[in-house]
Amino acid sequence: VLYRPGSASMGFAEGLAQSIIQPGVNTPLLIVTNVAFGLLVLVLLGIGFLVVFNIHVFFLLLLSVCLWMAINWYIIESGAYNSNEEGSEAPTEGAQDLPTEDEKKEN
Repeated sequence: VLYRPGSASMGFAEGLAQSIIQPGVNTPLLIVTNVAFGLLVLVLLGIGFLVVFNIHVFFLLLLSVCLWMAINWYIIESGAYNSNEEGSEAPTEGAQDLPTEDEKKEN
């Protein structure tokens, strides 16, 4: 199971600590990642206003936004995060591409 929704008894900090030792992405890790990138963008915007948008700050802002988007895209595309609260398992990598024995016989 790549996605492990937090149970009612598991706190935010415990869920974050569990994400360190277990594979996949859980909700607390995704929240912390997005909040950290959001704060980074706010800080870079603040620095940009202070230095009247120096080209270096602009490119740092661009890089951080692109990295933020790429990380979220990768999590969604890889199936590491599933918003389904039942916690259904993501398909095994490559399993949807393999034909079944019956399909092999038909071809």
